[in-house]
This record gives sequence, C-alpha cells and structure tokens, in this order.
Amino acid sequence: RIGHVHLKVGDLAAAEAFYVGELGMQVMARYPGAVFMSWGGYDHHIAVNVWSSIGVPPRRGDAPGLAEITLHAMAGGTARHVTDPAGNRLVLQASASMS
Repeated sequence: RIGHVHLKVGDLAAAEAFYVGELGMQVMARYPGAVFMSWGGYDHHIAVNVWSSIGVPPRRGDAPGLAEITLHAMAGGTARHVTDPAGNRLVLQASASMS
C-alpha cells in the first residue's frame, strides 16, 4: 500500500479541475507548480505537479511508465475507471475497510 501518489501533468489547472470537480477531492495545499489534494481532510492522497512536465501532451496508453493506479478511498458503490486530463488512468475502488 502507498499512502499517496504524485503524478506529473502538463496542465496544473486542468488537473486540479478534474480531481476537485470530477472526483470531489479537496485542495489541501498549493506549492509552486504543484497541488496537493485529498478526501476527508487527509494530508494528501494525490498530488499533481508540472515540475518537469509543463505543457506536455496527455500520456499515450502505450507509453512507458505508470499504467494505472487503484485508489481504495470510496465507501460503497462499484469501481469507477477514469482518466485524468494528463492521461493518468485511475480505478476508484469501493472498499469496506481501509485496514
């Protein structure tokens, strides 16, 4: 298990709009070139940054690197598959327990 993930994105504003607007996360902190977000007031579950990726196009599905992350952060419901504006694929998995 990983406590939080940092993702490279090409457009910080688009990434923040997606994670806050589409996934219901809250912004916990901003740092030059980065936004730290979480659910439920945790320090941060996901951070996005443009430190070495500003302006890059969305990730192609066959590109090397992280293919997908699964987040066990939702209570109830079914798994939801989403892709952020940078091409990062996520699975939001329902989880009865975080232990």
